[in-house]
Amino acid sequence: MRALTIAGCNYYFGPEAFCVGQRLRLMKDTDNAFDDEAICVMNDTGVVLGHVANSIHTVARGTYSAGRIYDLIAEKQYVKVLYVIDKYIIAGLEEGGDQLEASAEIFTEMVNYEMLSNH
Repeated sequence: MRALTIAGCNYYFGPEAFCVGQRLRLMKDTDNAFDDEAICVMNDTGVVLGHVANSIHTVARGTYSAGRIYDLIAEKQYVKVLYVIDKYIIAGLEEGGDQLEASAEIFTEMVNYEMLSNH
C-alpha cells in the first residue's frame, strides 16, 4: 500500500473538509510555480482541498511524498482517506480500482513519531 500525506489544507477549507473513508481525486498541478512535482487533492466536485505533501517538513513519517508518486499516478488517480489526526490527513492510493485497507503499522509509526517530536 502507498500512503501519502495531504498538506496545505489550512490554505483551503482546513482538516474539517476530510473524513475517514472519503474518496478524493489526485491531479498533477503542472502550473505550480513552486513545485514541479505538485499534486492537487480534490473532492468529487473538483474543488481543491490541499496538495500531496512534498517536503520533509510536511510528509508524515512512513508516507510517500508527491515526488515519489508523481510518475506513478494515472491521469485519474483516486485516494481514500485513512486517518484524520490533528494536522495530518493520511490517504492511501487506490490501485487497480480497489479500495485500500487502512494500515495499522503506518498509523502507529506516525503517532509514535508525533508524540516523540512534541516532547
